[in-house]
Amino acid sequence: MTLQINASDAMSSRMHETVISLLSECRDENEYLGQPHASIIKRLIYNYISFAETGSDRVIINRRVNEILNFAKKPGSKGTVLESLSILAEAAPVETISFVENEIDQGLVFQKSTETVYWSSGYHNIIWALDTIIVRHSHT
Repeated sequence: MTLQINASDAMSSRMHETVISLLSECRDENEYLGQPHASIIKRLIYNYISFAETGSDRVIINRRVNEILNFAKKPGSKGTVLESLSILAEAAPVETISFVENEIDQGLVFQKSTETVYWSSGYHNIIWALDTIIVRHSHT
């Protein structure tokens, strides 16, 4: 709030473009934790929580979070997005719930996660994201 940065300013737009560009560069799904951009992407995504908490335009935040969530459907960026799912859930809980529901009902993003050992897959990220939403909204 002190810096008066919000989701609709030019700096925020450039940050989002950077996140999308870095997600586009993710190549190997099996190596997402070793991807050079994974930690940078996660750090940039944390900013969406700040935007959500400081009264930025919800429409912009929700649209951008949905754009990031769509990268979970791409093999190279799936792991990085799932690792950030709880962060995205805090920034845009309704969009994250919709994404999880849609993917459970008809998608392929979680199929591999739920067919393998839960804690060695991305399955725990789903649980953590839902827990984040429950804890955050149980206080409001």
